[in-house]
Amino acid sequence: MEIELSVSFQEEGHSFKSKDRSSMRIAALEKKLAKEIELRQKLSQELEQSKKQLFAKEKEKKQVENELTEQAKQVENSERKVNEGIRQLEMKEQIWSTVQQKWNVEREKLNKQIRAQEQEIRKLAQQVGQLSNKTRQLRTIAAEFKHICRNSNELIGVLCKALDEDIRQISCNWIEEGRTGINGRKRMQVILHLLDALDAYRQQEERTSDGLSLSVDASMEPSSLSELTEAAKEINQTNGVYTGTFYRRDHGGYIQLENGEVFNITESLVNNHQLEHKAEVQCRPYLQDNGATFYDIELLFQGDDAYAPIRQYVGYVQLGEHYTWYCVDLNDSTCRFPLHRKDIEIQQPEDGMPCTFNVSEEGEFARLSKVYRQFTKTEEEFELARTEMSKARSNSSVPAAKPSAFLTGCTVAIIGGQRKWFEEVVAESGAVLVHDNGEHTERIAADLRRSQALFLLLTATSHRATWGGIEIAKACGMPHFTIQGSKSNLRKQLWDNRETIRAGLQ
Repeated sequence: MEIELSVSFQEEGHSFKSKDRSSMRIAALEKKLAKEIELRQKLSQELEQSKKQLFAKEKEKKQVENELTEQAKQVENSERKVNEGIRQLEMKEQIWSTVQQKWNVEREKLNKQIRAQEQEIRKLAQQVGQLSNKTRQLRTIAAEFKHICRNSNELIGVLCKALDEDIRQISCNWIEEGRTGINGRKRMQVILHLLDALDAYRQQEERTSDGLSLSVDASMEPSSLSELTEAAKEINQTNGVYTGTFYRRDHGGYIQLENGEVFNITESLVNNHQLEHKAEVQCRPYLQDNGATFYDIELLFQGDDAYAPIRQYVGYVQLGEHYTWYCVDLNDSTCRFPLHRKDIEIQQPEDGMPCTFNVSEEGEFARLSKVYRQFTKTEEEFELARTEMSKARSNSSVPAAKPSAFLTGCTVAIIGGQRKWFEEVVAESGAVLVHDNGEHTERIAADLRRSQALFLLLTATSHRATWGGIEIAKACGMPHFTIQGSKSNLRKQLWDNRETIRAGLQ
């Protein structure tokens, strides 16, 4: 463009025509230049705007990239957590599968036991049915015998005929076997002994009916007529009532009667009669329809559980680890004992249920004595039991262990009850016992005057014997006390009044 301008200026002097053309070109060029400048300005403005937009886009791009990076990190963390959760679930699934396998094995064992017990129950039911059939048959036979045999002689005759028939059949079989069978010979010997016994009984009954003297075996009956008379008097006096001594166990106990018979009683009976160790009881036997013998029990003289071979606690039932049931002492939570399986099966305890329980001195298991199931009465009964036990422990001034003989050389007289009720307690103190049951106090009057103390059991003593003993005690300046019907009370009074009793020796 500059070359053209220079050429146009050089040609300006030559011709006028060339001047007009150059001016026109210059104007055109100026217009074109102005347009180019304007276009360039627009383009520069647009370029600036594009640069700003590009910068904004790059900034947005960086923000988006940062967000994507953060989200990628979150996704990685989420994936890691998900993988960890999956691993934990797999481990739990393995553990649960193992536990389920064990449960399945235990369930199979229990099912086998249940099936075995069901078979035993069916067998027992069959045996019961067979026994009931035999019982009916025996009752029918007994009724027939009762109808046939009007007296013992007829019954003995029927039995002898049956035994004769049996021995005839056995002898025939024995002869056929060449007299080599040992069982046949033994059976014949037994039957012959039975026949001899029946003949002897029949002859004895005939002599008795004729008024002759009764010959009695010395091993079974009294050897003399006086002893037989005394035994008959004793039977008539007792009228079927026996006295016995109760002995405590960790659950229930047993009663030993004077005739040597022993029978067990349950914990519920112990609680109902409030029996304590070595309590003296009166038992009246009666026979039920099924042939079993039961006893009506009446407390005569209370014993003392402090000397029983058990420990008594007031506490509660606790479900421990591995589904093991425990009995826990209320006053010491560390003192707990596993509950016996029989009480778990029968009582079906609940966690936290208040109770009283017993533990034998050398035992490891607790046995439930009382369970307080009714929630409305639980707190009152439970608090009452705890109060009574704590009061008995706190008020007892007798040492927990058996004290040494603290009344050695003293004589203690007791009126009322039976001598055996007091012998053990008085022997513990070291004193000598003088006793009368309250019927003939004059027999011990001399010994009573030489005694250092008099104890009266008012519930088993007549008024005459009571006032007679008190008059002798007052005349001799002897202290007298009242026994409140228990061995623990007598033991406590001997211990509390030991100084007063020993003062009588001086």
